[in-house]
Amino acid sequence: MGKLSSAVTAVSFEKERGEGMTMHPIKIETLTQFQFVSNPSFAPDGSGIAFVVQHADLKDNDYKGDLYFYRLGGGQVTRLTTAGDGKSYTWTARGTLLFPSARDGKKEGETSYYEISPKGGEAVKAFTVPLRAGSIYPVDEDRYLILASSQLEKAEEKNPAYEVIDELPFWSNGRGFTNGQRSRLYLYHAAAGELRPVSEETADVTGFSVRGNRVLYKAFPWTDVRGQYPGVYLYDLDTGETRCLLQKGRRRVGMIGLWADDEAVVAASEEDPQGAWRYMDFYTLSLTDGGLKLLTQYDYSSDSGSVGSDARLGGGRTMKVEDGVCYFVTTRGDSAHLYALRRDGTLEGVVTQEGSCDSFDVQNGHVVVCGLYGDQLAELYLDGEQITRFNDMSQWQISTPRSYTFSASAGSELTGWVMEPAGYEPGRKYPAILHIHGGPRTVFGTVFHHEMQVWANAGYFVFYTNPRGSDGFGTEFGDISGKF
Repeated sequence: MGKLSSAVTAVSFEKERGEGMTMHPIKIETLTQFQFVSNPSFAPDGSGIAFVVQHADLKDNDYKGDLYFYRLGGGQVTRLTTAGDGKSYTWTARGTLLFPSARDGKKEGETSYYEISPKGGEAVKAFTVPLRAGSIYPVDEDRYLILASSQLEKAEEKNPAYEVIDELPFWSNGRGFTNGQRSRLYLYHAAAGELRPVSEETADVTGFSVRGNRVLYKAFPWTDVRGQYPGVYLYDLDTGETRCLLQKGRRRVGMIGLWADDEAVVAASEEDPQGAWRYMDFYTLSLTDGGLKLLTQYDYSSDSGSVGSDARLGGGRTMKVEDGVCYFVTTRGDSAHLYALRRDGTLEGVVTQEGSCDSFDVQNGHVVVCGLYGDQLAELYLDGEQITRFNDMSQWQISTPRSYTFSASAGSELTGWVMEPAGYEPGRKYPAILHIHGGPRTVFGTVFHHEMQVWANAGYFVFYTNPRGSDGFGTEFGDISGKF
């Protein structure tokens, strides 16, 4: 396997439309015919790539998902599960896939995990934890870190007739009332069935990184009112000791990663940040004394992509430390790219194709990306070549966006896009829709957007752009605080 020494600046994707082929109009219900690919990761032994494919199920008013495996060398794609419950997974140290499932009956406050081999066979129940688990990470063959939703001890029992609100915030999108809830980190010993809290009860954990017997995590311990800036903590898996390396409330903290025995990489703001709109720079964090040292300035988002689309589903890795290099997804311009940050502070674009790198993995010089490129839905690309084709987009009547550059009234140069209505005839008048994104720190781009395709197929021109406040163009462009 060759080393990843140069950037993958172009991604190949197929777009075949045979002559005389009947193309179907894109309607609202077309969304139910799409397959949503996500979350690729290499097997520990490098034999292949696991990933998730989901689809809408109108009958059950749900999304069903299953685990798949792409074998390197032969390119064979194998479906590993068929029950529709394989929406997330992790590789175990044994080279099997571990995924949460309620096959044995869903019980309140519990999560059961099943294990399956990439070579096939039936999934076998591995263990059940008394947690509402969100994600799981294998430390070794017996120990797992689990990030789970926990409820603070309250004097009054929860009553279905009303909600007790005694802290802020008390509600969030997609979760409803969250009063007294925290995201807590636990260490689970599978053989003994032993569960040990890692973070304190009142702390909200928002990210962690593992190297050897150490866990670096960011969290905000709180009661009453939650603050904005988390602290950074170092936990010893063997002794159970926790040390605070960065006090909460001092800086905004983004992605964190252990990339040496004595040092971590951290995206953070200045200690006295000038508002919430400034992007975070990269620092090194000493594991000995908690000292922060500026590594390089960075005027873009990191550890996430923000290219808008309503035709994607599923998660995946957006940051990884591999061989002392920090790989991360970042929005630059109107696209989400994959970049690499090295310990000397140099930055390199790894995948810089126009579109959206939604998630990725790197191993032994190879990079796999789940991305939206051209008129395609999300598919997998290995070292720049498309390796999955779960959606035949050639059958659909797609309006490909055309880009135009123009000057805004304030002097900013913007790029906008126009989508022609289906069956467009020059000289005819058509109704038009101007689509404005929210956020504001998101962007529109060239990726497939189902809602806008529905409008174009219904006979509308569709216009959209990235106004001031959008992501991907630096702090000055993105700062509209108090300037709406």
